[in-house]
Amino acid sequence: MLLRPVRRFTSPLRLLSVVRSTATVSASSQSQQPPSRHHPQPEFPQLIPSSVQTGSYHPIAPDDSHKRKEDDESFDSVATKLSPETMKAITVSPHKHTKMSAVQSAIFNLLPGLSDAQSNDRKDLFVKSKTGTGKTMAFLVPAIEARLMAIQNASDSASGSDKEKFKAGKLYANSTVGAVIISPTRELATQIANEAIKLCTHHKGFQVRLFVGGANKGKQLSEFKNGRGDIIVTTPGRMNDVLQTSPMVKSALNTSPTLILDEADTLLEMGFKDELNAIIEHLPGHPTRQSVLLSATLSEGIRKVAKSILKPNHLYIDTVPEGESNSHAKIPQFYSALSSPGHQLPHLLRLISHDQLTNPKSKIMIFCPTTKMTMLYSTIFRALSKSLPKKANIFEIHSKRTMEQRSRASEHFRRDKSDSSVLVTSDVSARGVDYPNVTRVIQIGVPPSADQYVHRIGRTGRGGSSGRADFVMDYYELPFLTWQLNQHNIADNPAKEFAKQVAQLAESTGNQDVVDKVNNIENELKDLISQVDELAVRETFASLLGYYLPKAPVMRTTKGVVVEGLKSWTTEAMGLPRPPYISDTFLLKMGLTDNRSKRFGQKDRYSGDAAKEYFSVADKRSGKDQGLRYNLDGRQTYRGSDKGKLRSEWDKRGLYGYRGQGAPPPSERNKPEMDADEYRSAPYGREHLSPEYIGASNRPRVRSRTDFDYGGKGRSGGIKKPTDRRSYMTSAHPTRAVYAHDEERQAEAEVQARKQRAQKIAESPRTASHYELSNKLARRRRTANKEFHARKVLIQDAMHQ
Repeated sequence: MLLRPVRRFTSPLRLLSVVRSTATVSASSQSQQPPSRHHPQPEFPQLIPSSVQTGSYHPIAPDDSHKRKEDDESFDSVATKLSPETMKAITVSPHKHTKMSAVQSAIFNLLPGLSDAQSNDRKDLFVKSKTGTGKTMAFLVPAIEARLMAIQNASDSASGSDKEKFKAGKLYANSTVGAVIISPTRELATQIANEAIKLCTHHKGFQVRLFVGGANKGKQLSEFKNGRGDIIVTTPGRMNDVLQTSPMVKSALNTSPTLILDEADTLLEMGFKDELNAIIEHLPGHPTRQSVLLSATLSEGIRKVAKSILKPNHLYIDTVPEGESNSHAKIPQFYSALSSPGHQLPHLLRLISHDQLTNPKSKIMIFCPTTKMTMLYSTIFRALSKSLPKKANIFEIHSKRTMEQRSRASEHFRRDKSDSSVLVTSDVSARGVDYPNVTRVIQIGVPPSADQYVHRIGRTGRGGSSGRADFVMDYYELPFLTWQLNQHNIADNPAKEFAKQVAQLAESTGNQDVVDKVNNIENELKDLISQVDELAVRETFASLLGYYLPKAPVMRTTKGVVVEGLKSWTTEAMGLPRPPYISDTFLLKMGLTDNRSKRFGQKDRYSGDAAKEYFSVADKRSGKDQGLRYNLDGRQTYRGSDKGKLRSEWDKRGLYGYRGQGAPPPSERNKPEMDADEYRSAPYGREHLSPEYIGASNRPRVRSRTDFDYGGKGRSGGIKKPTDRRSYMTSAHPTRAVYAHDEERQAEAEVQARKQRAQKIAESPRTASHYELSNKLARRRRTANKEFHARKVLIQDAMHQ
C-alpha cells in the first residue's frame, strides 16, 4: 500500500460538540492543585498599582490584606464574595474543587470590587502566570460576576413592580454584551468557552457565544442575534471579519464593559496586533472599559501593549515565585543531537517506547515544525503503532484539518484513558490548551522561538503531575540550543546510549514480545519507508525549506548548510533515491548566492584540441555555451548538446534531454523550416535520434512529471527552449520551487484567458454584437453542413440498394 497523508483526513472518532451556542458542550475541567509549598519565599501574589514603563516591572510585596494565609487557600474563604450559583459550579458540580491556585486566590480576593459594574474605577489587571495554574477560571469568574452584577443593577434601577424590574433586567441582558475574551487559537478559545459554560451551569439564561474560524459564520451570527451574549469568546481573525460584515455585532460590541486578552504574548507573536487594534476601536474606552491582560512572559512588546490598553493605575499580579522560571524547571529536559537525519525516526520511536515502558498510562505530545511534517509523521506513527510495546492511539492536529476534525481529535486525546496515546501536532496546541496527564512532550526540530520552547514543554507537568520533555534535533540545529536555550537546564541524551537503555528496559519486563518489538524498530521502519508516498516527502521538504531558511541566522548557521541538511533528510530518513531539485531562482530569492559562476572551483570540462573544437561550436551559438550550466548540487543540467562525441554528461547518462546519443542545439532545433529528412542528415548526432523524435522539435510537447522529478530517467519532453526550465521555477513559494503542477497551472491559465476574453467582450458593445453575429452565422453553417452530409448518406444508401 502507499501512504498518502497529504490526502487523508479521516478519523474513526465521533464528533463532540464544543459550545452550547453552536452545539452541546462537553469538556474536561482543568486540574486545579495548590502550588508547591517548599519554596523558601512566601508563596503569595505580588500586587502593585503601577504605570507601565519602558523598563522592567519591579513588583514589591503586597500589603497584609492580599497575603495568602494557610486557612485562606480553600474556596470557602471567598464564598461570600461569589454568587451562590458560581460557588456551586466550582465546588459541587460540574467542578469539585476545594483549593485555589495562586492566581485564583490573588484575583478572587479582589472581589467584589473588581466586578462592581457601577464603578468607573474598576482596576485593570496585568497577570503574569505560568501555564496550567488555573488562570482560565481566574479571569472567567470575575467576568461572570461582573455580568450578573450589571444585569442586577439594570433591574434595580427600573421603577415599578417586580415584574417590570425583571423585564428591565432581561431587556438589558438581551441588548448588551458582557465580557469579550480574545484568544490566539480556536482550540484555546473552544476550551475557554467550555470552561465558561461549566461555570454558568447554575445561572439561568446565561449564554456563551463562540466566534472562531472553521465553523459556520452565518450560524454563529444567527444564534447571536436570537440569543444573549453574556460571554463572547473569539479569535482575532474571526472577530475582525465579523465586525466588517455584521453591523449588529459592531453595535453590540460597543456595550461590552470588559475586555480580556488571554495569552497576549502569543497574540503578538502570531501577528495579531492590527486585528486587536481594530477590535478595541469598537469597544468602549476608558474609564468605562475594564481590561485584563494575561501573559506568561514579560517582553518589550507586551509592555507596549499593556501601556496602550490598560489604565495607568492598573494592578500587576505576578504569581511566579521569585527564582522560579516559567519553563517549569522541575520538569526533566533532554536533548538529542543526531549525527544523521536517518536516526531521527528510530529515535522518536524509541522515545515513545521508553515512555510506554515507564508509564502505565503513557500520554505523549509530539510537536512538528510544519503542517506537512505533522501530516507525514502522524501517518508513519499510526502505521507503526502495533510495532510499539503498547499499541498507541494516534491523533493529529494541524491547520489543514477542519474545525470539526481538530475539535474531535483534541477532545478524544484529552479524554483518552488507554495505556498509550500520542498527539502529533503543530504549534496550534502549544499554548493554553489543557491536556491532563501528559507524560512527555517531544519537540522535533528547533521551535519558532525560545519562548515557544517554554510553552510547548508547559503541556506536561501540569497541575503538579510529573512529566518529561525531549528535544530532538539534527546536527546543524545544535547551535540554536547553545545560543537560545542556554539558560535552561537541558541534559544531553545521546541516541546510541538511549537505544541501549530502551533495550535494557524492555528486557527488564521479562516479556519477549516487547523485547522483539523494541529490537525490530529499525527493520519495521525501513519496510514502511519504502511505501511512503514520494510526493508527500517532497511537499514536506518544501515546507521545511520555508520554515528553516529564515531561521538560519537564529540557528547560527548558513542557509547552505540548512539546505544540505534537509536534502540529507529526504534521502537518509525518507528513502528518496536522490534529493529534490531546487531551482537557482528560488535559491537566489532566499538569499542563497555566492556571486560566483556555477563553474567556480570545478574541474575544466575539456582541454587541448577537444576544448578548441567544443568552444568553436559555442562561438557559433552567439558566444553562449549552452552545455555549461550547473545547479547547486554541482550536477550538470541539460542546456543543449555538444558536437559529435562531445555530448553533455546528462545526455550520456540518458537522464535529461533526448533519448538519443546527441541532440540538436537550440538554434537549430527550433527552425520551423527543417523537415524529417533534414533532421536525419543534419550534424550534431541527429542521426541517432529515435523515429518518434524526428521533426518533433517544431511542435510543442507535453511536460511530464519526470521533467521535475530531480533526475528521473526519460525524455525531457516539454522543455521547448533552454530557458523553459529556469523560467518555470520563478515562484518564491517553496512548494512551487521544488516541484510543478503543470496541469493545474495550464487549467488556471485557460480559465483566466476565458475570463479576460469575456470581460473584453462585455466592455465593448460593438465587439459583443460582432461576436454574437459571428456565432450565429457559424451555427447556421454547422447546421447546413450536417443536413448536407445527412442527405449525402441517404443518397449513397439508395444507390447501393
